[in-house]
This record gives sequence, structure tokens and C-alpha cells, in this order.
Amino acid sequence: MGFDLHTTHVLNGSKPPAFADRLLVGMANGVATPASANAVTSLGTITPGSGFTNVNTVSLAPSGGTGSGLQAVATSLKAVSATVVNQGTSGYAVSDTITLANGVVLTVASVSSGKVATVTVSTPGSFAGQVATNPVAQASTSGSGVGTPTFNVSYGINTVQITDSGNYSVAPSMTVTDSAGGTGASIAAGTLGGNGNTVYKYIPFGLPSAYNVHVEAGMDCRHYVPPSLKTNSGFTVALVPTTTGTTIAAGSIDATVFA
Repeated sequence: MGFDLHTTHVLNGSKPPAFADRLLVGMANGVATPASANAVTSLGTITPGSGFTNVNTVSLAPSGGTGSGLQAVATSLKAVSATVVNQGTSGYAVSDTITLANGVVLTVASVSSGKVATVTVSTPGSFAGQVATNPVAQASTSGSGVGTPTFNVSYGINTVQITDSGNYSVAPSMTVTDSAGGTGASIAAGTLGGNGNTVYKYIPFGLPSAYNVHVEAGMDCRHYVPPSLKTNSGFTVALVPTTTGTTIAAGSIDATVFA
């Protein structure tokens, strides 16, 4: 496989010319990829759990199924419940909405003498990192309530992303653990690939903070590296069938990394 190690760019009107070098970091050749029918291309229903505070402390692992290799990461949390800390002063009514400083929207479920007693989560938000420290204050309300109620908000798993589809004849479910104390989350058994489904392949690599990847696939498909799945410990290649009515055959890919 041929590639350029040095690329020269000449800027109009510049003296002397400017040079930009691409340095070869490494190559991963002949990385095996499964056929669509043996690749987990979507995960099952998420039970969000509660008590999560940072998506980066969450770990997912396959459970059951027949096969191996499935990898996935949690990508965001959402609010699942809220308890009242400060009830506000007066004027709140059932069905008023309260928008918190972090964007979560609550609906007043009950009041006591015009003060907020209980709430439900109506807009859970999406949080890709550390959530706001409790208690979280009201930013606005749809009603005429007076005062600034505050709430302890509990968060659960919102979204997840496959980073490696693995190779399975029966798709597994996934267990969820959290080093920061979140509990009760789980992910139901996923689905093996069919027509038009993307297959994901993770390639571990020791990498700098910024780099580019060139991929050559040994099977008929489109391919790209999702920016959100590029880290300094590796990257995921997404393999996409050429049409929504086709699948991907088993094969291999070559990846060349430049920085």
C-alpha cells in the first residue's frame, strides 16, 4: 500500500514556500471484520438506573450471547428524578413547569400551601460529562410562583454507542457499572446486523491527541472514523453498506495513521 510521507503546500504570494509534513504514526493491516449477520449493530432498550454523576466513570460489558468482542461506551446521562430541597415561597400550582439552571425541566406534581412539594421530570436533558452539583436551582417557571426552589436531581444512562460490533451468533445484553456510585442501569440484548446496518470495528493504538486515519476496506462498503470515537488509545472504523438493501461480507481492513 502506497502513501505520501511528505506533502508540500505553496501559499500564493509566499516567499519562501510553507511546508506541512504528515508523519506516519503506524499501520494496522489485515484487521478482521465480521459479516453483518454476525455483528451487533444496535443495542437493546436502556434501563437508565439512578445516581450517576459523570458519563466518563461508566463502564459497559457484554453479558451472555454467543460470541465475543462487543464493546460500547455510555455517551450521555439524563435526569430521571428530582426531590425538593427548597420549596419556594408561594404561588406554585400543580402542572407548573420549572426549568432548572442546567436545562432540565420539571413539572410540579403536588403543592403544599402554594409551595412545591413534589415534581416529575418532563424534559430530562442530555449530559455528556459531569452533571451539575446538587442542589440545582430553578431558572424560570411557567407559572406565577415566587421564590427560588432548589432540587436534588438524580441521573441515569441516556445514550450509548457501539465501538466494536464483535462477532456473534446470538447477541448479548450489557451490564453497566459506575465507579462513582450509579446503580440500577442495564441494557437489553442487542440486534445482529441486517440490510443497511453499520458495523463498527475498534482498533487499539497509542496515539497523539490529534491524528488522521486512512482506511482501506477489503470488502464492498463505505467507511469512516466517527470523530467522537477517536481517542489517544484507539479509534473505531464504521463500515456502512453501499445501499440500504445490502449487507457487509466478512473481510478485513487496513488502517494507516498520520499525525
